[in-house]
Amino acid sequence: MTRRQGLALVIVLVVGAGALFAVVASSRDPETMLVNTYDLSPAVFTFKYPTGWQYRLLMQNLLMLAQPPTFEGTPGPTLTVQRSFPLAAADSLNEALATYLNEGPLREDRQWEIVDDISTIMFDGRQALALDLEGREADDKPELHTHLVITEAANGAVYIFAASAPVGEWEQYRAVFEAILESVEIME
Repeated sequence: MTRRQGLALVIVLVVGAGALFAVVASSRDPETMLVNTYDLSPAVFTFKYPTGWQYRLLMQNLLMLAQPPTFEGTPGPTLTVQRSFPLAAADSLNEALATYLNEGPLREDRQWEIVDDISTIMFDGRQALALDLEGREADDKPELHTHLVITEAANGAVYIFAASAPVGEWEQYRAVFEAILESVEIME
C-alpha cells in the first residue's frame, strides 16, 4: 500500500467513524426518537412518541401510552393523558389538582406521597402546574415515580399528563418523557 493509499484509507475511516458516531448519538436523542404522532383527536390534542410505544384508549378521555410489555402486565414506563370536564367545576388549576390528588394518588387507601414542590410552569404556551410523586398502588406492586402536569385548554377542559416509571428506571426514561411532553399540542 502506498503512502497516498494509506492516507486515503485513514481519511475514509475517520469520516466513516464520525458519521457512525453522529447516527448513534442522534438515535439516543429523545427528540429524534419521536417518530410517531398521536393525532386521532386532531381538534383536541396531538403529541409525538417513540417507535416501539403504543397507545390505548382505556376509556373516554383517558389515553395510555406505553411499551407493549407494560400493556401485558410488566411494570414499565407509561404516559397517561386524562381530559376532564371544564375547569368551571373547580375555581382554579390548584383546586383541580387538589381534587385529582385527593381522589387519586393521595387517597387514604393509597400509598403515594409528593416528593417535590408543586411548581408553576409553561406547558404548550399555557400556564400549568407540575409535581412529582412516588408510591405504589398496592403492597405487591412496584414503587413508581410519577411526574404530573395539569393544565387548562382554552375551552376550560383540564388535561392531566402523568409520566410514570418504576423508581429504579425513572432516570432512564426521563428525557423521553420530557420530549413527549414538549411535543404536546392542545388545540381546544
